[in-house]
Amino acid sequence: MTEQESLISIAAEILREIGEVADHVTIVGGLSPSLLVPDPFSLDPHAGTVDIDFGLSITLDASDAAYYAPIDAALRKLNFKPRETQTPDRWVSDDGAVIDFICGIPRGYQERDLVNVTDDLAACAFPAAPLAAIDREKIDLHVTGGDTIGAWVAGLGAFVALKLDALNSRGKPRDAYDIVWILRAWGGGPEAAAATVSASAIAEHPLWTGRVTLLRSAFGSPEGRGSALYAAFVESDTEETARRSTEAMTTVLAFCDALA
Repeated sequence: MTEQESLISIAAEILREIGEVADHVTIVGGLSPSLLVPDPFSLDPHAGTVDIDFGLSITLDASDAAYYAPIDAALRKLNFKPRETQTPDRWVSDDGAVIDFICGIPRGYQERDLVNVTDDLAACAFPAAPLAAIDREKIDLHVTGGDTIGAWVAGLGAFVALKLDALNSRGKPRDAYDIVWILRAWGGGPEAAAATVSASAIAEHPLWTGRVTLLRSAFGSPEGRGSALYAAFVESDTEETARRSTEAMTTVLAFCDALA
């Protein structure tokens, strides 16, 4: 079993354990691309991820703690515990598997704040997180014993928006890579990806439409932050890096132009 297959299996086990609560939990982050595009459009497979990201649909009313309590229990049953460095949005298993939780930004909170969901579980606040509860796909995941479970996975638009949030807040090359990869890998390329988002439930949502401008800014030139970070992730050769940064720019701009 590959590392990605192992992470998918862990995610499936957790979702099975939490029962009906799973309807309010969405797989986001680096596991999403290979689930959304299992057969890439003339590309190498996605580079994968080292952790599992779950998006939570929380309201911060009095019922949230009790409602999400099964997540705590499921994580502990599967030998996960909160990381000891006071980050209850990140849980780690005995063998090193990592799970992160995100949510939208409730009133009174700021981006990247930790939002307490239960006594032991928190989620990191991201502006675009609510899109994952609107734009998502039910995908069957295999669990131990050969069974399958339907898991909610962030849809294309929600995934791109969340990755853009991550890119703007932490500036990791992997975030730029994830955006460019999924637009190139989508069947039909970036133009077809734009058609998919335009037909989705978030097409006119302000959290999405505002991010199209941010995409253009990050990838608007080969020197743009997103373009440069994508090239840094996939190449180390100087000449090839220049080609890759242009590749990132043309991919994202083709996507944005097709949205218009």
